[in-house]
Order: sequence, then structure tokens, then C-alpha cells
Amino acid sequence: GNSVQLDTLGGNYSMWMLLERVRFTLDGTECNKIGVSYEAFNRQPDFCRSPFWSCLHNQLWNFWE
Repeated sequence: GNSVQLDTLGGNYSMWMLLERVRFTLDGTECNKIGVSYEAFNRQPDFCRSPFWSCLHNQLWNFWE
């Protein structure tokens, strides 16, 4: 496939992604941040009526060019 070995990423700066800290949640409790957990997704207010992809915006794939 198109997989890249982890040990080759170190010097391949074109594969790096630098993002601001505020875009991440380290404990997984914040929606719309990288690292959001299933619990945060499931505990949204009015979960069953939330729009498709709610709580899952601003993920890594959104920043990849």
C-alpha cells in the first residue's frame, strides 16, 4: 500500500504537520479538537439530534493538504 515506515518520518520534513496547541485535547473531553474521545462525542447535549459529524470537526485529516 501507501504506508510510510515510522522511522523514515524523522528527516522527511515534508511529512510533518505543525499545529497550534489549542487544536488538541489531551484528555479527550473537548469536542472538535484532535484527540476527542468517544465519551466526549457520546456526551454531547442532545446527542441523538446532533448533526452528522458533530463533535468531530478540526481533526488531523482536515489540516492535511
